[in-house]
Amino acid sequence: MKKLLTIPLIFALAFSAVPVYAATSGDPEYTCSAINDSQGMTDSYSYKFRTGEIDAAPGQALLLINGSFLSTNIIINNDRSLVPVRFIAETFGAKVDWNESEQSVSIKDGATVITMKIGKSSALVNAKAIELEAPPMISDSRTYVPLRFVAESLKKEVGYIQASPESKGEYFAIEAAKSGIAYNPVIWIDNPATLKSPDDLLASLKADMTQGANAFKKEIKTVNNGLHANLSDEIVSNAIKEINQKISEMEYISQIGRYAMFKGPYVILADITAGNVTYAFTIAHGLGNLRKVDFKDPESFVPMHFSD
Repeated sequence: MKKLLTIPLIFALAFSAVPVYAATSGDPEYTCSAINDSQGMTDSYSYKFRTGEIDAAPGQALLLINGSFLSTNIIINNDRSLVPVRFIAETFGAKVDWNESEQSVSIKDGATVITMKIGKSSALVNAKAIELEAPPMISDSRTYVPLRFVAESLKKEVGYIQASPESKGEYFAIEAAKSGIAYNPVIWIDNPATLKSPDDLLASLKADMTQGANAFKKEIKTVNNGLHANLSDEIVSNAIKEINQKISEMEYISQIGRYAMFKGPYVILADITAGNVTYAFTIAHGLGNLRKVDFKDPESFVPMHFSD
């Protein structure tokens, strides 16, 4: 049975810009960490969500489908990922038919019909022949089919994000965001995102963060239970200046399924299908934390530390 983790990706972030500010209120939606063996070497990685947990061996791909992590066995053949046919078909609401005599499997989704034969490198999509880079196979009495081919034939968007190196408790430069979001590689599949563009989201985020930063400036002595009431006016002024500078320099980095990633005061993930749902990533005590954040709230800019 597949294991559904409904908290979004983000999942599994293993990097960050060097942030001056950290959203600290509320429990994190996600934490990630390395699990070491008795020799202190990394044995596996743990991705913990409010609704579940995935442990993955180094190099094992994670699946992010329709905004959630799904757990299933993946077989790599000819550098291509194969997954159980019923897993991928049922995830997208398609039907599966098996023909024992012909050793063939069909996936039907509306007017789309995909037919493949075990061990054959050619498939049919609505009667049109398509060459496969990895043929279907049977393992442990389960039929495995090429993941990308099936997803794209069902008109889904597919992407691959390579693994990020371990943080070792240190902050990574933002360039790391362009090459990895987890200690493990991530394969993401989603419906084509059409409701909001990254440019729309960026403008909305800047407006929300500007509003929150202005409120933070007015309330800095009282936010976070007055923890920073004794800060000098000079330190406050420098902090606000840096916040506004980072907001003005915010930019879009990449798409990860239905999420757009931005860099600014935080590494930010925003749901393209619902732009008011945003997440900020920070690192604390060697663990990556992902928290849902309302950037209009001045608490979103509570200082982690200030510097001259």
